[in-house]
Amino acid sequence: MPADATGASAQHAGGSPSPDAPVEADDDVAIRSATLADEEAVLALIGADEITRGRVPGTWPTDGQRAGFRRIVGADDHDLVVADRDGTVVGVVQLSFLPEFARDGERAQLETMHVASSEQRRGVGRALIEHAIRRARERGCGLVQLTSGTFRPDAHRFYAAMGFEPTHVGFKLAL
Repeated sequence: MPADATGASAQHAGGSPSPDAPVEADDDVAIRSATLADEEAVLALIGADEITRGRVPGTWPTDGQRAGFRRIVGADDHDLVVADRDGTVVGVVQLSFLPEFARDGERAQLETMHVASSEQRRGVGRALIEHAIRRARERGCGLVQLTSGTFRPDAHRFYAAMGFEPTHVGFKLAL
């Protein structure tokens, strides 16, 4: 079953372990910036999530998704971070740095967090988030923010356990 940031299935079926249970990442998972060579693996991982895939009509991945991947990998204000186990991409999160004037400096935005179902409850999501927070601190960001679908309560508990607080209600307008 597809997985989200918690490592729980995207369907959040009953009986899955609590996202608050302690987990530790395996030593053989490397957290690194994605390269162009990771394109197929990252897009396949994201496409394995039924919810995400359901948002995109047509053949997966689209030319637009491929172009977006390449723009993000090559951009100074973004870092596409992958969890790599023995040469296989098993997790991903997009880290974007946003300038702001209401606060001092930049904020970091986490997007597109996915963990392979085979890596559930193995600390991959936690390792990705911890890496992203470290990178945001190194860059001088004063805040790390993320959004999570209202239909993903396990992810919400996971993010809370990682220190994130629910502070806003988000709105979207499809164009």
